[in-house]
Amino acid sequence: MNDPTPIGSALDTIDQPATEIVTAPDGTRAAIQWQGTAVTGEWITAYVESLILARLVEQWQPRTGTAEQQDKVRHANRDRLMLWHQALAGLPREGLEAAREYFVRQGPRTERWFLRPSDVSSWVRARAARKIPVGKECGKHSDQWAHDCRKCSTPLSPDEARARIAQIRATLAQRKDTP
Repeated sequence: MNDPTPIGSALDTIDQPATEIVTAPDGTRAAIQWQGTAVTGEWITAYVESLILARLVEQWQPRTGTAEQQDKVRHANRDRLMLWHQALAGLPREGLEAAREYFVRQGPRTERWFLRPSDVSSWVRARAARKIPVGKECGKHSDQWAHDCRKCSTPLSPDEARARIAQIRATLAQRKDTP
């Protein structure tokens, strides 16, 4: 008999786009899908550990002292890790790996010697591409939004321009004919 698999573990194996839940100032929530591979909680923990090893993030607090002090330190470390999970969950793996490479080469761009979760997430968000939902992409260019296709907004060739003008005139003539 097979052991039951927790639903969370089963969902982690499904290949799905990186999705982030955001809250607007008015309290409404929406999902943003990024182009790239989604990350799991274990991957984010390993990612933060790699940033610590690269000396880009402060070390975890050591567990010394009495049992009560060790418990406080454990909770503080867990809270710090949760801040990283909240900031990085839903972002694409490729962007997070690029951010690590960038910060290893360039270092933090602040007065601090260490990175905060917001430093990494803002760097990734500024460079990540949003996944275009089905039906919202341009008919000719699937990598562009339909309402803002940069490839379609380039100047048309003279033949395409004449055809487009003729199409518009035909539409206007049809509208004039209908009551």
